[in-house]
Amino acid sequence: MRRKIEKWFYLILGLSIIINVVFVSAMFVNKTPEQVTLAEEDAIDYSFSGIAGDPKTQLIEAINGVTDTLDVAIYNLEDEDIVETILQTKERGVKVRVITDAEKAEKKSQAELLKKLVNAGVEVKVNPTQKMHLKLTIVDSKRVVTGSYNYTEASAYENQELLLTVEDADLAQEWEDIFQQLWISNDYREWEGE
Repeated sequence: MRRKIEKWFYLILGLSIIINVVFVSAMFVNKTPEQVTLAEEDAIDYSFSGIAGDPKTQLIEAINGVTDTLDVAIYNLEDEDIVETILQTKERGVKVRVITDAEKAEKKSQAELLKKLVNAGVEVKVNPTQKMHLKLTIVDSKRVVTGSYNYTEASAYENQELLLTVEDADLAQEWEDIFQQLWISNDYREWEGE
């Protein structure tokens, strides 16, 4: 019985997050929530750690599916498998940009992985003026991947996390525009490493 209640709880939680994602995106583009709708060909996929799907697998599959551009804004990036997937994407000729938290980027484990990315030609920026707490990946300006999931081993194997993938070109383009605003903002600077 308890397991059934937990499943319903997480399903309701997931749906409320989806509604909030749509509502927040609408606020960014000066639209009402009613104006942001998913077309028939659009899709939503989700994973809840240990309950439904696997956030790490879902994220890696999304990254593996990229063909042109990959933009990542992630608070904590310490999972070697995810970084390796990003590197393979770069090797295929995909344009890759990463924004991460300046304080987290100073941690040895994250700094080593960021150095690998930069050495492979991935552009990496940080915001030294405030905490960059986003967890967002935009694939080919067509797919948005977001949720509570940081790209770490702890998030993959120890924490209860949610990852949501929304296949919606309009939403992805709107969020891509926001990512671009962050990218060119004077608040962000290139990560220079240790």
